[in-house]
Amino acid sequence: MKYWLIALALCLLVFSPPLVAFAQTNLRSGQTTNLSSNETINKDYFASGNSVSLDGIVNGDAYLVGGDVTLNGTVNGDLLMAGGNLNINGTVTGNIRAAGGNININGKVGRNISAVGGSINVFQNASVTGSIVTAGGNINILSPAKDIVLAGGQVNFGSSVSGDINAATEQLTLSPGAKIGGNLIYWSNNKANINPGASVSGTVTQNIPPRNTQSQNQITRQSVIGVFAFFKLISFLTALIIGFLLIYLFPEFTANIATKISSNWLLSFGVGFLVLAITPILVIMLFVTIVGMPIAVIWIFYILFALWLAKIFVALSIGQFLKRYLKQTWGIYLLYSVGLIVYYLIGLIPIIGGIFGFIAALIGLGAIILSKQSYYLDLRQKKLI
Repeated sequence: MKYWLIALALCLLVFSPPLVAFAQTNLRSGQTTNLSSNETINKDYFASGNSVSLDGIVNGDAYLVGGDVTLNGTVNGDLLMAGGNLNINGTVTGNIRAAGGNININGKVGRNISAVGGSINVFQNASVTGSIVTAGGNINILSPAKDIVLAGGQVNFGSSVSGDINAATEQLTLSPGAKIGGNLIYWSNNKANINPGASVSGTVTQNIPPRNTQSQNQITRQSVIGVFAFFKLISFLTALIIGFLLIYLFPEFTANIATKISSNWLLSFGVGFLVLAITPILVIMLFVTIVGMPIAVIWIFYILFALWLAKIFVALSIGQFLKRYLKQTWGIYLLYSVGLIVYYLIGLIPIIGGIFGFIAALIGLGAIILSKQSYYLDLRQKKLI
């Protein structure tokens, strides 16, 4: 593992100058991050931290992630926010996409709002040019909009909408002064509470959510099984094709990894388990630093990709074992195909299949890392690095 830490350190040294320059402009991270009111960013802006605020101007898209996130400035583009408490008091000329515990919108929105959260409030002072699409526990919309689509527990609408409202909710309330220029269509077991003074220009349609009957449950189960089988087939064919390509393009590398699994699968499992265990810690440590954030993202994608590739090498190792056990003279492609079929058949067994898949992924991951370590040592021995 020390060689991987050395390699990671070298990556930090190689990439740190451009990343630092990049970070000084539009990438900020820390306990508290702020774009002050006298700052202007003329490109996309990224910020993360426990407390994130944007008081300046961003001429591009803004991506804000944190515990408490506040926008008081201007984003001349789209805004993407995620966190615990989100407050939008400034101006966004494009779309807002937000996900959080509490979402409060008081500012100007040039296009549409898409929001998911526990509590969502679009207050009276807000201005929304486009549509609103939300899903949450408690939803309160007091600002005019073009169209509204929502799903929530308790929903209150108290403004005007020029188009339709489509809602799936436990309880829908139209406050006095609410005006709907189109139709009100909602799915709920409870009748909407339409207060005196609220108006709907079109029709009001209540749809009762259907109760699942035994036949419907059977159809649902069959549909789920059909979708599952389809994606399993696609996954198998994808693994088969990529496995063939790896064997054709990198025969020695592929065979070495499969051999490591066959010769010492327990060591491969241990290395894979260790790497997977330290990955969250490593990623958190890297995300704390500005320079480390891009490396953390690259590392996450690398691990996910290696875990997916693991099935190919495990299947090849299974094929090698079956070839020896059955005393066959299979070629490498037939050997791999048989191993992959066995791999997927074991994966279909309830509970056991899931455990097998997890263990196989760790074994494959460990074998990939051990193989790369061997290549690194060979290169050092030959004084090529």
